[in-house]
Amino acid sequence: MQPLLNSVEAAAFLNIGVKNLRLLVQSGKIEYRLVGSRRKFTEDDLSDYIEKARITSWQNIIAK
Repeated sequence: MQPLLNSVEAAAFLNIGVKNLRLLVQSGKIEYRLVGSRRKFTEDDLSDYIEKARITSWQNIIAK
C-alpha cells in the first residue's frame, strides 16, 4: 500500500499551493480518501491528475 500524503505534501508533489489543491479537490479533478475528517492522497491519485491534464497536441487546444 502506498503511503498517504496530507494536503501540504500533495500540494508540494504537484508544485502548487494548498489553496489550489483544495480548489481542484472541490471541482472533482483530484481523488482523495477521507481518514477521519482529513483528506489524504496517494501519489497514484496525483499522477492520474497530471496525466489527465496533459495536452497531447496543439490540435486539442485549437479544437476548443
